[in-house]
Amino acid sequence: MIPIARPVLGEAEAVAARKAILSGWVTQGPQVKTFEDTFARIVGARFACAVSSCTAALHLALLAVAVKPGDVVITVSHSFIATANAVRYCGAEPVFVDIEQDTYNMDPDELEKVIKEYCISRGTELYYKHVDRLSVGESPLRYLGIPVDFNSHAAGRVAAILPVHQMGLPCDISRIVGIAAKYGIPVVEDAACAIGSDVSLNGGETWERIGKPHGDVACFSFHPRKILTTGDGGMITTNESIMDARFRRLRHHGMSVPDTERHESRNVVFEDYVTTGFNYRMTDIQAAVGIEQLKRLDDILVERRKLASGYGEIMGSIPFRSFLG
Repeated sequence: MIPIARPVLGEAEAVAARKAILSGWVTQGPQVKTFEDTFARIVGARFACAVSSCTAALHLALLAVAVKPGDVVITVSHSFIATANAVRYCGAEPVFVDIEQDTYNMDPDELEKVIKEYCISRGTELYYKHVDRLSVGESPLRYLGIPVDFNSHAAGRVAAILPVHQMGLPCDISRIVGIAAKYGIPVVEDAACAIGSDVSLNGGETWERIGKPHGDVACFSFHPRKILTTGDGGMITTNESIMDARFRRLRHHGMSVPDTERHESRNVVFEDYVTTGFNYRMTDIQAAVGIEQLKRLDDILVERRKLASGYGEIMGSIPFRSFLG
């Protein structure tokens, strides 16, 4: 088997992890803050919030754009299961649209088709007509105790669009965001594999990093098979301060005061827990590794593109026979 996603780790990461361990601050602390600030600068986002995985990032992002039990989220099935799982974590159901044959990413034409043909406006909200078909198997809709028929306003609200930058190759985010804006639907980008990917919104005149974000939120992964790794972990980027504040509260059990603020205070600080939160923190050990990984990003991208070009040349010389009929 060809090890196509072997992590690039070395002495620099080992030294950084050792320093974090010996510092005595090993959970969410100053290294996490540095990692977040550096990541935000590299992708061009105002805010970046580190979490324990990209799945956690997707979960918090969907909650932040107000996905709630009984809702639906339009996404693609051509992704890792975590994309759909994160929707169900919110008590919602994914509605899948087809992908483009040449990019394997969400097809904007199919997205608009689903909205026009399978959804209906009710006041200021858009509702999926066939939500009853989703209420099967392990669907959370079966256990909510709310009507799921077509005439009900209790279920089927289209709460978000969740495109995936498949294997780091940017989807047509400009068209997707345009369609979403037309119908007033927030966009969460699953950018798990897309750190370092660029996209042009003006035909190639200028380029911007995925993660700016171009939708409302973008979510990244640092799993070992991704371009950068911290062993595991994730990052959420946004330009909205209110969203970023919510991510930070939700990742830490809903705590109103971050650990760094409590430990640096000369006075006793009593925190509040005014919402249900999660244990989605990143450790300082992971963040220390991530800081070193970001220094390698440009070199890793050059090497990966070189390898991809080589595979393209080799595979292009192999005759393929279609078995599709």
